[in-house]
Amino acid sequence: MLQSSFHRSLALQLHAELLSIPSIRHSILEHLYLSLLPGTQGRDILGSWMVAALEEGRRASGSTVKLWEECTTWLSSSEELSGTDGQINLTAQLSSLAEYLSLSILDPPSLHDDIHPAPVSSSSSSVLAPKGKPAKSKLVPTEPEPVEVDDLAEERWARYTVAGLVGLAWLLQQLRSQGQPLPEELRTLIRTPYLWTALTPPMDEAEADSLGTKQPTVRRAAYSFLSVLVDSFPAELEHAETFLVISRALLGGCWKETEAAVWETAGPTIAKFLSSMSLQTISMLTYRTQTGLGCRVAACYPRQYRRRRQ
Repeated sequence: MLQSSFHRSLALQLHAELLSIPSIRHSILEHLYLSLLPGTQGRDILGSWMVAALEEGRRASGSTVKLWEECTTWLSSSEELSGTDGQINLTAQLSSLAEYLSLSILDPPSLHDDIHPAPVSSSSSSVLAPKGKPAKSKLVPTEPEPVEVDDLAEERWARYTVAGLVGLAWLLQQLRSQGQPLPEELRTLIRTPYLWTALTPPMDEAEADSLGTKQPTVRRAAYSFLSVLVDSFPAELEHAETFLVISRALLGGCWKETEAAVWETAGPTIAKFLSSMSLQTISMLTYRTQTGLGCRVAACYPRQYRRRRQ
């Protein structure tokens, strides 16, 4: 579903047709809900369905998101005992979704290999069999294809990263609306410095493997996610670890962003982020002069800072 917008649209249409058949719908949802699929197939199908529906919903009609919401629900452990009426309980699938989103954002090639494993072919050698019985060919995996390093590969990984950020933002919104706390798996992901390199614009000192340096769509999606994080879990920003990780990435490079399409999202998000700071947080960052970050924050926020100090 993440190969291209064309493939995604066709896959979602086929998916909708299959789910419109009651017997097939029940079987699909049951296999996903009960985790009956081998390996990581359940995780990959559920995660790909979620992010593909959300991505398609942003660009076309909202029918794909509506179908996803019709097939899923949020139930606590006690409510789950009474049944889900043929729906997938996302509360029980949070760990799988968090793992999928982590890979989609931080390590797209690994997730791609999980979803599209190397094909298995029959080797030329045959296994010796007793007399009178046919020999059996031994199935072995083919040699993996070399990793792509061209622009097509970069665009593919960018699509995975954007989809992961969109899915993560939606998940935070749902958790807030359901009154559920931020799971530890998602908190760990949010505090991962590499995730916030998705905000990094092209700069002389930018690392080559930064997620957003060459991808304006990734940077825009990252700013949208940050906006959702501030709205959904503002208390998480009061934690020093979370705040410092995000602040270093945001305030360290946002001033060098030159893409107008990115600034449409970045401008309001930066203002919202700065406005969410408490006096204690500002003081903490101001005194961390060894990083140079506190001075940037105080410079952005002089009037309110002085007014609160009086």
